[in-house]
Amino acid sequence: MNEAEQLYTEIGESMEDVKSGNMFGWKSFTYKRKPFLFFDKNSEQAVVFKVETDKLISTLDLAGTEIFNPGDKGKPMKNWVVVPIKHNYLWKDLALSAYENIIREVNHGKR
Repeated sequence: MNEAEQLYTEIGESMEDVKSGNMFGWKSFTYKRKPFLFFDKNSEQAVVFKVETDKLISTLDLAGTEIFNPGDKGKPMKNWVVVPIKHNYLWKDLALSAYENIIREVNHGKR
């Protein structure tokens, strides 16, 4: 397990009522079967976060970030951003925000 994967795992495991697993062949953390965090299996040096629309532009302004396109087939996932390890100081905050947002969506039916 490299540094990026170790940090991804520590962050995901620190959250309550979360399960680790695989979704679409990617390591993921989910809340009630809804993903909010993936480990980037392509680079093995980045984490993928579900980001609220109001944070999307500022997150994408970070060098090396990009919209998540898991199949590389031109169908990127809306509001999902790949954030490389050079920005790992932001990973915990981005993960907590994604976690809180997915809880809100699941518990209040917002999509």
